[in-house]
Amino acid sequence: MDIYIQSCGKKETQDYRWLKIYEDDKWLQNPERKDPPFISNPIKTITNTQVQFSDFYKPSTPAVILARNNQELMLLIYWLRTKERSLEYGRLVHNSLALISKDNQEDNLRLQMLASEALKDWEEFAKKLDCFVKWDQDNEHGFKVEESQLLEYIQNQRSKNLYNADNNADNNADKTRKLACDVLNKHSKSPKKKEIFQKTAQKWIKDLAEELEKTDLPTWDGPLVVVAENVAEEVLKPVVWRGISDRVEHNNESEDWKEVERVAEEVKKKSSEIYLIFLIMFVSCLLIIAVVLLLRQPQNNPNPQPSLPQTHLSPTPPMIPEAQIQPSPNAQMTPELTLPGLKTRGFLIE
Repeated sequence: MDIYIQSCGKKETQDYRWLKIYEDDKWLQNPERKDPPFISNPIKTITNTQVQFSDFYKPSTPAVILARNNQELMLLIYWLRTKERSLEYGRLVHNSLALISKDNQEDNLRLQMLASEALKDWEEFAKKLDCFVKWDQDNEHGFKVEESQLLEYIQNQRSKNLYNADNNADNNADKTRKLACDVLNKHSKSPKKKEIFQKTAQKWIKDLAEELEKTDLPTWDGPLVVVAENVAEEVLKPVVWRGISDRVEHNNESEDWKEVERVAEEVKKKSSEIYLIFLIMFVSCLLIIAVVLLLRQPQNNPNPQPSLPQTHLSPTPPMIPEAQIQPSPNAQMTPELTLPGLKTRGFLIE
């Protein structure tokens, strides 16, 4: 398991920052300033797409996000208001907690129970975490973590599991994806959020906390649980297993969750069908291109003529037709000239 804490110090140079404090089940002697990898890296979803964690929460607003990616379960519990440190500092100070379980069933369950506890009582959870984060003027970050107390608190979450996975068959995950309208911060100053809280009394958040205590999580990749503020229903609907936001259309009249039309298996099936269609089209295009290229290649002497035996005959000159002299239609007879001693007909000269 990896653990990250975000907080701040008293100095202006000690603004909010993430510290990696625990890695591969060991405390880091010198915690380094480092964001949890899922903050900046995209994660896969059940629709074979990719999303950013930042799509599902807004800065400076509380949120609980539980997601799976490549066999890692990730939990973000964001923007927990401190009490003692805020009073001492003179302005509000917040802590945030991020954990990553690396394909470990025991750690996965601990993350699930932590998410449930945060949803059951947000203020009480914030108070507990505040006990583990203290001011520290001796380091560059301005705060430190009570390591042993925090680790004990996280490891004890396993004992709060209300079911026995070996003996109770009712813990199978309900794969139907659902949305609800509710608010996590019941002290919000927003008139709209106050109205929602008055109507719901956090009914949907408490239902989700109870469900996380008693059932397994779905096994697919993507954001599984998102409880946040100012996140549109259109952002949650395509990919989450359980989504709660004040921007989901009101569902308190039906006294039930809003079910997403298609369950995860149907989404996967549809994605596979689309992939298969594109693959067939791609292969067909390659075949057509190959046939066209073969047809366009030049053919050498496609119709060879049989060779004739050579002869040594003398070439025959071409026959030239004799010119025929036609008498002139106006020809006149010229009288013969007779000279002494000359016979013109016999060419005899005396």
